[in-house]
Amino acid sequence: MFPKQIIDFFNHPIFAIVGGFTVIIAVFNLFYRIIFTIIGVSPIIIRIGKGIWRRKIGIIGNVEAFSTLSSCIIDSGIFKKKN
Repeated sequence: MFPKQIIDFFNHPIFAIVGGFTVIIAVFNLFYRIIFTIIGVSPIIIRIGKGIWRRKIGIIGNVEAFSTLSSCIIDSGIFKKKN
């Protein structure tokens, strides 16, 4: 299907070396993003969990934002209206 010259060109060892480095960098980048996403999101999850547990939830905002946000939070089923 492909000419032998093209296949031989892409089978050159430099492509294997560059490909290996690229895969190593991609895997490192994946772990880096996963770790820092967890580090960035975990404090929010912990604070929400403590807020639900202690039942002290406050919404700060103007009247329009409060009504929209409170209805979304109540509709999610995580928070009760009295909280």
